[in-house]
Amino acid sequence: MSLRLTRAAVLCILVACVEDDHRAPSSPLGPAAQSAATPAGAVTLVGAGNIARCERTDDEATAALLDSIPGTVFALGDNAMPGGTPTKYRNCYGPSWGRHLSRTRPVPGNHEYDSSATAAGYFGYFGAAAGDPANGYYSYDLGAWHIIVLNSASAFVATSAGSPQEQWLKADLAATTQHCMLAMWHRPRFYSNTDTVFYPTDAVKPFWNDLYAAGADLILNAHSRDYERFAPQTPDGAADSARGIREIIIGTGGEGLDEPNTNRIANSEVNISQVYGVLQLTLADGSYTWRFVPVAGQTASDAGSAACHHAPAPPPPSNQPPVASPAGPYASGVGDTVHFDGSTSFDPDSNTPLTYTWSFGDGSTGTGPTPVHAYTAAGTDTVTLVVTDAAGAPSAPAKTTATITAGNRPPVAQPGGPYAAATGDTVHFDGSKSFDPDSNTPLTYAWSFGDGGNGSGVKPAHVYAAAGSDTVTLIVTDARGSSSAPARTTATISANQPPVAVAGGPYSGAGANTIRFDGSGSYDPDNNLPLSYTWTFGDGGTDAGATPTHVYVAAGTYSVTLRVTDAKGAPSQPSTTTASITAGADTAVVLIVAGNIASCGEAQRNTAMANLVAGIPGTVVTLGDDVFPDAGYYLQCYDPTWGQLKSRSYSTLGNHDYYNGNVNGVWDYWGDRAGPRGLGYYSFDVGAWHIIVLNSNVSYVPSSVGSAQDTWLEHDLAADTKKCTLAAFHQPRFFSSDTPGWTTDGSVEPFWNRLYAANADLVLNGQQHQYERLAPMTPDGALDQVRGIRSIDVGTGGESTALPVAIHPNSEVISDAFGVLKLTLYADRYTWEFVPMPGETFSDQGSGTCH
Repeated sequence: MSLRLTRAAVLCILVACVEDDHRAPSSPLGPAAQSAATPAGAVTLVGAGNIARCERTDDEATAALLDSIPGTVFALGDNAMPGGTPTKYRNCYGPSWGRHLSRTRPVPGNHEYDSSATAAGYFGYFGAAAGDPANGYYSYDLGAWHIIVLNSASAFVATSAGSPQEQWLKADLAATTQHCMLAMWHRPRFYSNTDTVFYPTDAVKPFWNDLYAAGADLILNAHSRDYERFAPQTPDGAADSARGIREIIIGTGGEGLDEPNTNRIANSEVNISQVYGVLQLTLADGSYTWRFVPVAGQTASDAGSAACHHAPAPPPPSNQPPVASPAGPYASGVGDTVHFDGSTSFDPDSNTPLTYTWSFGDGSTGTGPTPVHAYTAAGTDTVTLVVTDAAGAPSAPAKTTATITAGNRPPVAQPGGPYAAATGDTVHFDGSKSFDPDSNTPLTYAWSFGDGGNGSGVKPAHVYAAAGSDTVTLIVTDARGSSSAPARTTATISANQPPVAVAGGPYSGAGANTIRFDGSGSYDPDNNLPLSYTWTFGDGGTDAGATPTHVYVAAGTYSVTLRVTDAKGAPSQPSTTTASITAGADTAVVLIVAGNIASCGEAQRNTAMANLVAGIPGTVVTLGDDVFPDAGYYLQCYDPTWGQLKSRSYSTLGNHDYYNGNVNGVWDYWGDRAGPRGLGYYSFDVGAWHIIVLNSNVSYVPSSVGSAQDTWLEHDLAADTKKCTLAAFHQPRFFSSDTPGWTTDGSVEPFWNRLYAANADLVLNGQQHQYERLAPMTPDGALDQVRGIRSIDVGTGGESTALPVAIHPNSEVISDAFGVLKLTLYADRYTWEFVPMPGETFSDQGSGTCH
């Protein structure tokens, strides 16, 4: 059935929540070091999610923050990317966050299960600290707090109400005597995004329900690769300052960062994008503080405090001294300007603004968070910073050094290389390893490419027109005007060799049957890919692509020619083969169709349906929503069963393919069998029929008159030379539904207008979770037995079915049986047959003629 959503209003309120507690504290587990800014008995919990990727170094930067923050470390999932394999944990996570392994309490993410259905890499690396490997959920006490770790990978460990994990959570909450409760898992229920709509994560709502009922205080998540803090709210997303739970997303551990969100959802108070860092929590008996700590060189921050729901009345507050942070150490030359930065200084009581008093070590002083100073003599000077809060409390002096060198030494140029490419290729040069011993940066770069061309910048690009070996020279100049000695390397340029076409064959077949040609053995000796393919079939027909299909209408032996062209435009010699065609009778081809197919929780039905289709020869067309809950689950939930049919299948995009921003998973799995990436509309021929696949997700790919999709459809129909035409798209124009009064959808009416005008014969849809055949109609829904289009909804592929309550007046047959539709397509007619899943009894058969 269809899902209707209303857009949540975007709300950003920068406030902190203060609440009451009435229970006495208990002994803490592993107390953290205390200062005047930390309550007695408080403990530290610090960490992030989305952490390590071998080709990045940002996890080293966040691990460096952990080096100076004591306490317990949490890792919120997707810790070693991609795949969470033992090798990724050892080589990518281990060298950075791994040095804090002995004090880490981990959380499993969804990508921990990419390489293993049991997340073997994750549990093998963390051992007993990760809990039971069959579950991945556990709890422990930390100071006065009860910490609960849950597993949100619902495709592998159930999260639903009544599941073993949810029952364990209820029992654990009932058993704890701690005053304050914090839960953490990977995938958030609430999150802002770059889409136009927001769908809360239903899989974790049972967690929220139980935690809210028990009076939990704080939830930590990752998955989204940014930082976002929400106001306290209910499991349904309503603001609740009295009993609501605060959610904080901290997916900034180093693996990567998302683009800034454009759709800020309700109750989002702070959203920091494009900044790596960790969340530092100070957990006291009855209260907590949070602080987002950015990596070195970045300044974004968020800090605050709140009371636990069951906290005792706090004692009268005392003013804690601020903490000075002068950064550094600094290095420069005599006479150069040194930029000092004390902006990471802070006051634990938020008694701001702070005042800054600097002593530069050479008798000079300064004020403000980021003063500048020029030293007149070489040496190492001790720099001291004292900050004073708005209540007059001074910090302890914090010291760093400034090392000043005499004279300006020349920089050193390093041009990289040697380089190699072919004529016409872009050569990317890299001088990023050049340096200045005095750190007089930025450097300027002057390149000579050896063929008369010049360039500038750290990484210039150049295209050579002629083959040969060219001497490349780089000179760098520092910020004080001193130039390096010339540094040289070579660029060896080779000529572009033509590709080689391999047409395959010889081929044979009977008239009106589809022959698939295979030119995939073609290659390019220079690897200038991709290749483009041009076929002539000897009967006037042509096509493109590595493995096109063609139908010959007359018997005979045809000369088939393939030419390929490499990515740089070099053509091959023609490759010729033959196609021998014998005369056939009224030859037919078979199309097997269904939509709403595979669900991660229905492995048995997925297998039964896939085996049903495997026993029917012919071409498979899926009618959208091939896998649930979204297109990110193809490999886990579709490929193990329906994947056996992939080589003879074509895919249609459904509305669930766009959920959670995972639509690219369609093309990652299907390639061009789902049409061009980002578009999802295309056509192909089967026997005497022209098959058109359209994208009915009009919020993402418009269908209106004059849109790109509408213009493409107009041209495709005009070029169609086949007698019979069939169109497939997910959303039907006419249907019966579970919503009274809803039996038509106007978003796809432009499709029907074009198809009706072109005398199309059949339309197949899959959005409604039922089988329904309707009488031939016009685009306005009027009966038309002469030129009308027959539409059939086949949403019975295995995910779920239900009978409607609102029946379309032109509906002829409706059923909620699981099964597929088998179409037998002749040169001028067709038959249909509903083939039920074993155990079902419904059937529907009939025939029609082409217009």
